[in-house]
Amino acid sequence: MFTDLKAGVKYAVQDGFLWKLLLLYGGFVFLRVPAGFLAALFVSRAYGDCYGYLAIVELVGFAGMMGGGVLISVWGGLKSKLKTLGVGMLLFGALTIGMGSIDNFIIYLVLMLIYGIALPWCRLQPPR
Repeated sequence: MFTDLKAGVKYAVQDGFLWKLLLLYGGFVFLRVPAGFLAALFVSRAYGDCYGYLAIVELVGFAGMMGGGVLISVWGGLKSKLKTLGVGMLLFGALTIGMGSIDNFIIYLVLMLIYGIALPWCRLQPPR
């Protein structure tokens, strides 16, 4: 198992494009995880410690992810899968910053919906 793991890492490092892509995606995931885990804390501190707010945020986020998944599966994304990934990452980052800097719950929900739509774009899909 470790021999295969070592061979895979060696291959990824030697392939410049793949290595850059893995570093970019790894950095994105590293920055994305706190936003996902801290969203509930932000909502409870900014809008009130009520299960209703948390449930609404989760439902809107889920609806966005479902819509984004359907959209990307029907549309297929941009011609370049890397551009689709880049647009998704940029949208995701901008929306995360926007969601953390507003104080209106309705606007937060709208951003959460778009955030959910952008999330499925942040993954490379195999060519059809």
